[in-house]
Amino acid sequence: MENFDEPLDARQNIQSPTELELTEGLVRHWLSISSWAMFFSILLFLACAIVLIWGYLTLKVTPTDELGVVLFYLPFAAALFVPGLLLWLFQSKLKKAFYEESPELLENSFRAFRHFYLLAAILSITGIVLYIGILVTALLTAPAAGTMPEQPSY
Repeated sequence: MENFDEPLDARQNIQSPTELELTEGLVRHWLSISSWAMFFSILLFLACAIVLIWGYLTLKVTPTDELGVVLFYLPFAAALFVPGLLLWLFQSKLKKAFYEESPELLENSFRAFRHFYLLAAILSITGIVLYIGILVTALLTAPAAGTMPEQPSY
C-alpha cells in the first residue's frame, strides 16, 4: 500500500548502482544471442537478394517494362534488408562492446535491437491491415464475380 504522507521527492535520494556487473555466464549468453542475430541477419540479406533477383528477372521476362513490378519488389526487398541491417548492427556492436568493455557500444547495440523490434511491430501491423483489407475487398467483390456476363467464345 502506498504511503500518501511522504513527500513526492522522498525516493529520489536512493542511490542506484551505475555499474552493471557482467558475469561470465551473462556475457556467454549474450555472445550466443549475437551469433543467432548474425545468422538471421544473413538469412534476411539472402532473402533480400533473392527478391531483388526475382524482381529483375520478372521485369526482363515481361514484354513491356512494367513499373508496377518494380514498385512491388523494391519495398518488399527494403522490408527484408532494413531488419537484417539492424540485426547485423546489434550483433556486431554487442560483440565489440564485450571485447572492448565499452558501455557506449553496448548501449548502441541495444538501441539497434530496440529499433529492430519496433520495425518488426510496424511491419507486422502493416501486414495484418493489408491482409484484412484484401480479405474485405475480396468478400465485397465476390458476389459481383458471379453476375459477370459470359465471354463470347470464338
